[in-house]
Amino acid sequence: MDTLPRPRCVQINFDQRIFVASTANDLRGLTVWLIKRSQIAHDRLSYHVTSLYINEQTCRNPARKEHVMASRRTPIPVGKVLNAFQSGPTNTCLSRCLDGGQLTSIEFMQMWCHYDKDKSGYLDKNEMGRILNDMIRMKTGRAPSPDSLAQLRNDVMSSIDVNKDGKIELAEFSKLLPVEENFMLRFNTRKTVSRDDFNAIFQHYDPDFNECIEGEELLALIRDLLTKSGKKKITLQELEDYRAAVFKVYDKNSDRRLSRKELALLLSTTT
Repeated sequence: MDTLPRPRCVQINFDQRIFVASTANDLRGLTVWLIKRSQIAHDRLSYHVTSLYINEQTCRNPARKEHVMASRRTPIPVGKVLNAFQSGPTNTCLSRCLDGGQLTSIEFMQMWCHYDKDKSGYLDKNEMGRILNDMIRMKTGRAPSPDSLAQLRNDVMSSIDVNKDGKIELAEFSKLLPVEENFMLRFNTRKTVSRDDFNAIFQHYDPDFNECIEGEELLALIRDLLTKSGKKKITLQELEDYRAAVFKVYDKNSDRRLSRKELALLLSTTT
């Protein structure tokens, strides 16, 4: 099954008990708790954590018979379930921002990559119009008029476009979508990274639990490491240059992602 319908909730069978998560955040938190509860090595977690069941008979009205999969009892990777919950990379993030919340650095990079359609390294007025249109639609339930959207876009860009070049760069984008405190700053006072610290870092930057750090996850990690080192204005090009350097030195099997062992090597030289 390549794609999943968005579930109302997910039932997890673990240690003869049933746990139910109704949001992506609940599922992440519950999975982290199960990891700690099971007290087993990470390389054996596939059975306990990543094999989850979507129980549609429990989650939906059985009379409607929507996407009933309970009879199959098919193990589904947790990353795929999280993606189904989120129904696209923007909905959950935009909703939280509109409610006054903050994004994780990974969600921030996912939002950037989603709206930087042409991969130019900045957001132009059309791309800014799209994100503001999505925010208004989510807030009010309807699309804004072209005139009101254009006025809002001009006002927002005038407010956050520091160098007034008509382009929104990565650092400027963070003024529109607030980001949580840099996770790596929690380890500022450490001389070395302990095993618990390392597990916490890997867990934070691997939110889909696929046991590697890749894509926007790795860009977010590099951005946080650079910010932790004192660099304030970071462009997308710099992130991509640093990522290429990380791959060259630490990506031993050239799969463009970091395993636990490869991340440990990186952190041993940067923290």
